[in-house]
Amino acid sequence: MNSQNTCRFKRKYHNYSKKKDDTVVCHDPAIKSGYCKLHDSDYLNEQTKLDVEQLFMAKVNDAIKTKSDLLCIGYNLPTINVSASRFTENVYFNETTFNGVTQFERNEFLKDAIFERCEFIDNVSFTYSKFHNTTNFNESFFKREVLFLSVKFLGKIEFVFSKFDKGSFSLSNFHEAEFIQCHFIQDTDFKLSKFNRNVIFQQCNFENFADFSESMFGDEAIFANNSFTKQAKFRKLKFTNEELISFYGDLSTISFLETNVSKIHFGDDVIWEKQYSEQKNIIDKLKVYLNKLKDFNRKFVVQDEQIIEVKSEYGIRLETVLNIYRNLRENFDKKMRYDDAGQFFIREMELKRKFKKKISNSSSKLLTEQKNPFLRIFSVLGFYYLVGKYGESYYRPLKIIIPGLLFSMLYFWSLGFSNFNLIYESQFGDLAMNKSIIRTISAFFPFYGFGTHLALSDLLLRIALLPLMGALFIALRRKLERKFR
Repeated sequence: MNSQNTCRFKRKYHNYSKKKDDTVVCHDPAIKSGYCKLHDSDYLNEQTKLDVEQLFMAKVNDAIKTKSDLLCIGYNLPTINVSASRFTENVYFNETTFNGVTQFERNEFLKDAIFERCEFIDNVSFTYSKFHNTTNFNESFFKREVLFLSVKFLGKIEFVFSKFDKGSFSLSNFHEAEFIQCHFIQDTDFKLSKFNRNVIFQQCNFENFADFSESMFGDEAIFANNSFTKQAKFRKLKFTNEELISFYGDLSTISFLETNVSKIHFGDDVIWEKQYSEQKNIIDKLKVYLNKLKDFNRKFVVQDEQIIEVKSEYGIRLETVLNIYRNLRENFDKKMRYDDAGQFFIREMELKRKFKKKISNSSSKLLTEQKNPFLRIFSVLGFYYLVGKYGESYYRPLKIIIPGLLFSMLYFWSLGFSNFNLIYESQFGDLAMNKSIIRTISAFFPFYGFGTHLALSDLLLRIALLPLMGALFIALRRKLERKFR
């Protein structure tokens, strides 16, 4: 057969066996376009799809039989079903378009499996397959649902610049995985997956819900600067070593219910508060500004508190959310990031002040509910927050103590001299001022006796200012203990 009758398709690719770039040349018979039936982008239609499928399956069966590389680079394929097969050599599907439903179920790939820059037009399934070596789906686009259910990736799996409409990886086993700058459009499911060695999710965009619940991490895992537009569940996670787990970037939509986060590494750039996108319209800008004012004191509110606040989920216990704040406080305390640890302690106390356990009944599964507004404000915790931010602020008690001291001194001073004294005493009331200072100090400080003064005003002043002194003492003690630990 001369060269004029053979397919003119030629493409460079990386040969994983030779570990260098190589060129694939197609020697199949050419049709009118100059390409073969598998490479021609216009040949495939309803009438020819069976012909193309048979040609493709012949290639697959020949590669399996002869134990040679399967080179399907640049193919244009219809609905295919390659299941329960065992590939002993490398498989290359670079730049292949899968136009119909694609099934690669229960297959075993003993060497490298390359699906670079592929386009999957319809549903895809790799369920129960096993990949022994490098697996590469870089820059591939799954336009419908893709199933990697109960798949074993025993080598390294790469998804770089990959795009998914809807992806499910639940119950899968990853030896080493990279998901870098991937785009997940619909819900994404990694539930009950196992990550045995290094795994990285970096700069991925999850437009809908993402679920990593009950997954296991056996080694290092990095979640860096990912965008979770809606809720991401990292619940009931299991770790061999929590200190090898790292999170960076925006975590405002991540739920950590029943996950021990006391030893997880959180980067300096971690953001817990809700993020707002830039708006061009003046009205939208005003709305964003008002929402930011509303959320001003909510910079360390985790997603799980927001869930019970808006009642978006039932069955969440108050104690479970409190544990998240306690774990985070312990985490940041150990790393000597005391300001952040203090903020999580404030959130824990605020949660106690605002919410309570709901007595369950047969008609409702709501386990946590908000307290009465009156009880939230006029309570011991409400007073403690007002005067000292639960012992985390020494500015607040000082802002009340200093004006209180000045007022009490002026008050006692006004009682200590008359107009006659002001005119005829050379000190212009110095004696009265000295007495007012002594009287204020004796009423103010608990270790000072009342002396000769035991008026109702002295007693009331001490009663009012003693809690403030206690709040100031607690706050200073915490700050100094943390500083000199």
